[in-house]
Amino acid sequence: MKRFTLALAALMISACDHAKLEEAPATNGILGQAAPEFNLDQWIDAQGKTRSPITLASLRGKIVVLEFWQSWCPGCHSQGLPTTKLIADAFKADDRVAVLGIQTVFEGHHVNTFDKLASTQKKHQLTIPMAHDPGTQASGERSVLMQAYRSGGTPWFVLIDSSGTVIYNDFHVDGPRAIEYIRSLLPAKPSQATPSSPTAPSP
Repeated sequence: MKRFTLALAALMISACDHAKLEEAPATNGILGQAAPEFNLDQWIDAQGKTRSPITLASLRGKIVVLEFWQSWCPGCHSQGLPTTKLIADAFKADDRVAVLGIQTVFEGHHVNTFDKLASTQKKHQLTIPMAHDPGTQASGERSVLMQAYRSGGTPWFVLIDSSGTVIYNDFHVDGPRAIEYIRSLLPAKPSQATPSSPTAPSP
């Protein structure tokens, strides 16, 4: 946790042009808490094809990067999704990191639709799985995950460690610094480990 506290200021950058929830709580995010399960039914794979749901439980042991976005959110297209691509490309060949995009709809349901997943994926050349979360009647037709993760709107970036704890959440991050920080969290692969070098970074 000490490592995260030191890195937090470096990861954060000022945000602009993001869509905010009108009634967002004064304090957003669930930093330091266990990340809620997804429980979402509508997914596409990295190639834009409909796929079976992904669960957070199935990703336990990995570093998980989530980007909450909406199709009509200007900041998502100018900042959030490009940063997500930068991070996804950096860890494309590393199965210890999972990067996912989730359209967390809380407005404009007629525009922010399921079909926007594939078109957004193609527009930003994002080869990552994506999910559509339009909310339910019980959630007031607002994204279930947006409420569970207490995001302030979109774009919203979430970093979950290998034990399932949220270690970062905010509107934006500095992409290169985020990549550097995520790498510091990864244990050394078996072929890289030596008796004199720990398999995980020291706190």
